Amino acid sequence: MQEIEGYFIDRQGQPVAECSVEVVAWEGEVLAATTALSDHFTLRIPNASPNIPVYFRIHTMTNRALSTHHEIDSPGLILPASEQKIRLFLAAARNALDPQPLDSTRPAWVILQMPEKMVKRVG
Repeated sequence: MQEIEGYFIDRQGQPVAECSVEVVAWEGEVLAATTALSDHFTLRIPNASPNIPVYFRIHTMTNRALSTHHEIDSPGLILPASEQKIRLFLAAARNALDPQPLDSTRPAWVILQMPEKMVKRVG
């Protein structure tokens, strides 16, 4: 079983408290999801196959970030075969006040690895 722990942050590194997330496979199969709005999450993916890509479909109620609706605009990662717990930041790359980019492939969110000192503090 894979476990993913993460925090939502804005472009200044400040927590974004009004978010929820679904971890989905390509074409929308929901593998795990949060139900409450928060600045952090912990999800367990019971039958995750190693080395498969997963995407974070993020829903937000604030204008400091954008919601994602499809895998194409959601940040993704490949679940490693060796790790049981993954810790990361989901960082807003755009917000609701940004002008629409000409390049629609510009992500709304990016994944940042959690620094080791943070892992020790929260873990």
